[in-house]
Amino acid sequence: MLNISHVYELPFGKGKPIGNNWNPVVNGIVGGWHVNGIWTFETGFPLTTGLIGGFNLPTWGGQTADLVGTPTRAGGPVSNWINNYFANPDVFVRPPKYTVTDAPRTLPWINRPGVDNATLSMFKEFSLSRIREGMRVEFRLEALNAFNRVQFSPPHTSLGSSLFGVITSQANQPRQVQLTGKFYF
Repeated sequence: MLNISHVYELPFGKGKPIGNNWNPVVNGIVGGWHVNGIWTFETGFPLTTGLIGGFNLPTWGGQTADLVGTPTRAGGPVSNWINNYFANPDVFVRPPKYTVTDAPRTLPWINRPGVDNATLSMFKEFSLSRIREGMRVEFRLEALNAFNRVQFSPPHTSLGSSLFGVITSQANQPRQVQLTGKFYF
């Protein structure tokens, strides 16, 4: 997982490289803006497996599927793996009743879909110190999931389900844009 956050003051307006001589109205509208963002990149957590109709083992818990090979994710574009996440789903087999399976509960070879997200915003503060010292108003424009990227939920991993290996939902929300104002006094 990699998270990057930043705040950058744009170089426009009074005392800045661009627009130092702007009149006060233009400077009040265009000058003094800040840009900030939070970027998240994640490869995804390992998948866990289950078994529908398995038998609980005392002190062990529910059975999981047996493995007869190493599972891999289907390659290529999203359309190749959204309805069949596993390139080789036949490596998952139903174990005999009341046996401890040879598969780990977490599959270290294959991860759920990762995350690639950006939350960005622009904001500007307007001083109201003529009214009262320290008084100001802040306007902020925020875009959550700014590039509107779909992040998929993990596939169903319970052997015996008709949805085994199928991704049926989206893990994040579509882009949301909001305009906010804050009054400091």
